[in-house]
Amino acid sequence: MWSDYPGTSSAVKMLVNDLDLEVSGPGGAFYRGNVFGRGWSVAGGLRDNTNNVENVFVQSPAAGSWTVTVRAYNVPQGPQPFAFVVAGQLGTAPDAPPSVALTSPAEGATVAGTVGVAADATDDHGVLQVEFFVDPVATKSHVGDLDGTSTPVSSRGWRADVTITVLDDLGGPVTGATVSGSWSRGGKGAQKCVTDGAGRCGVYRNLANSQSTTVWTVGGVSHPALVYDPAGNSDPDGDSNGTRITVRK
Repeated sequence: MWSDYPGTSSAVKMLVNDLDLEVSGPGGAFYRGNVFGRGWSVAGGLRDNTNNVENVFVQSPAAGSWTVTVRAYNVPQGPQPFAFVVAGQLGTAPDAPPSVALTSPAEGATVAGTVGVAADATDDHGVLQVEFFVDPVATKSHVGDLDGTSTPVSSRGWRADVTITVLDDLGGPVTGATVSGSWSRGGKGAQKCVTDGAGRCGVYRNLANSQSTTVWTVGGVSHPALVYDPAGNSDPDGDSNGTRITVRK
């Protein structure tokens, strides 16, 4: 899984927001994420500044309280949410670490939760497994559907309506996106709209009966937090290419 803020194509290393996992326990045990020896975490080592998924696997952990910490080493494009998964021979349910948005320039900020490990002689305390990963964060938007309808309005004319659905790169609806576009043959009518909670908005045009078709073309989608990706435009119905749709009388 890779849900970090997108890097540039020319970057040597693609990681942008660098969060680091640390796990410490009784007797001074200390482990960093992704520092392994023969498949198990080893004490010390260097922090992982490459991956956005980090793990600690402790074989036969000592009974007692273990602290799981995430450090925001570098977060130039915040906020960057994250999550924990903790498994093993646990004596108590882990205190749920909050989903914390760490924003630049607050490098050095930390969040921690404790995990109780049970003493169990039958399996020598089992295994403590901690996985830290960043939650998916949408960074782009695209048109996910174009639908067109026609309605007679008089003996001389008709109305073309187009409904646009805007989605983010995780497939969720985008609210508050401004969609702009244009009608074919210099047609006049609504050429901009703002998406609602379902990611939808509509434009329309009135036409004379002598014109049997009209085309509406998406010109752009603007949103304060998402970058428009026209290459992602699509239409599951197949009645458009996600960028252009023809409406017939």
